[in-house]
Amino acid sequence: MRPIEHVKVFSRREDRRLEFCKKWTEILGIPVEPVASSHEAVSGVDIIACATNAFEPVLHGDWLEPGQHVGSLQGDEIDLEVLERSSILSCRSIEKETFWFTRGQLPIEYVNKKTTSSVASS
Repeated sequence: MRPIEHVKVFSRREDRRLEFCKKWTEILGIPVEPVASSHEAVSGVDIIACATNAFEPVLHGDWLEPGQHVGSLQGDEIDLEVLERSSILSCRSIEKETFWFTRGQLPIEYVNKKTTSSVASS
C-alpha cells in the first residue's frame, strides 16, 4: 500500500469537517486538511474515497486526473462519467438493494450495457 502523507476532507457541515480533521490529524500524525468543496478534495490526489449518503453525485468524472484510484460506497455519489473514465471496475456485490447499497446504477450493470453495446455494434 502507498504511504499516505496528506489527506484532504470535505463535508457539507463545516463544524463536523473541522472536528474530524483535527481529531484525525492527531491520531494519524499527518496533515488531515479540511477543504471547502468536493472538487477541491479530489484535485491533485492519488486516492479518492467517497463515503456519503448523497442522492446526487459528489464526484464528477470530469474532475478526475490520470492515475487516480476511486473508491465509492454507493451508486448515487459518483456520476456515470467516473465509470466511463475508469480502466478497471470492481464491484463487491451485484445485489441491488441491501442495507449497504442504495439506489443508483451498479458498476456491473454499466459494464454489461457497455459490453452488450460494443458487441452489438461490432
